[in-house]
Amino acid sequence: MQKRWIFMMAIIVIISLIGVFTPETSELWVADEKMNAANVAWMITITIFVLMMTPRLSFFMGGWVVKRM
Repeated sequence: MQKRWIFMMAIIVIISLIGVFTPETSELWVADEKMNAANVAWMITITIFVLMMTPRLSFFMGGWVVKRM
């Protein structure tokens, strides 16, 4: 595994743990009580996973293309 993937995974884990251990009764979330830090951290994590997946998926789908002369 390359170092950049380990670094990206560490960032994902840190963001997720911050969201889990941040108290929900923060002044930032007064407007909408359904939104809490864990939900925001999960959305950031999933966004990072999708952004990491997109280039690999395009190379995979590109392999299906038949080259014709």
